Amino acid sequence: MSPPRSNRSGRFAPIAAAVFLALAACAPPPPPPPQANPAPRHIVRIHGKAPAHLRLEWFAIYEARHWSETCRTRDTWSNLTWRVPMEVSRNGNRYEALLSVDKFLPGECGWRFAEARLLVAHPRWPDDAVSPNVHSVDGGALAGESPASRCGSDPVCVERAQVLYDSKPTPVEINCRVKRAERAPREEYFTCQELLREVRKLGQSLRPETRVVEVNINDRTDMGRGG
Repeated sequence: MSPPRSNRSGRFAPIAAAVFLALAACAPPPPPPPQANPAPRHIVRIHGKAPAHLRLEWFAIYEARHWSETCRTRDTWSNLTWRVPMEVSRNGNRYEALLSVDKFLPGECGWRFAEARLLVAHPRWPDDAVSPNVHSVDGGALAGESPASRCGSDPVCVERAQVLYDSKPTPVEINCRVKRAERAPREEYFTCQELLREVRKLGQSLRPETRVVEVNINDRTDMGRGG
């Protein structure tokens, strides 16, 4: 006759279920989604040049400004953000997208526009959209902030931020290219980041009166594929 099997797991199952239900009951409610603004008024036309072979994706990011339990993420306890894809229309080497700055009502979380970001994909890597890694359109100035305010007391950072972002009606230039991998010269990849070392305007700082922003995307692959 075989020895009787232990039934410890079965005995602890009701306890585990009770603990789970108790924790679920104590968990805070899910964060409320932002409420759509029925009459948005601040619409910004983003437009520019972009080679027809590059796929573009624009999306707007809105953030909750109020620091409360219902307006924070559950894992990092940082302020909630809401990402909204923007429709991009193409006409040859020109494109256009409309950004609704006041798309959502502030509500209990104080929702406001934070930034608009750009993703670019090359036909050789259609599923690998890359980001220029800049806030192509920055909404900090709308809340009384500036890119330079993130630099602290670093004068070099402040000077660079004033060049990278300004509110003047001058075009933003994003340079991309196909580049050879340094450790594997036979392999290539598409990037819009490695030319960011150039000190030039890479982002537009929005003002309350801003209605048009020009952002040009350039494929500089013909300039060489060296490291």
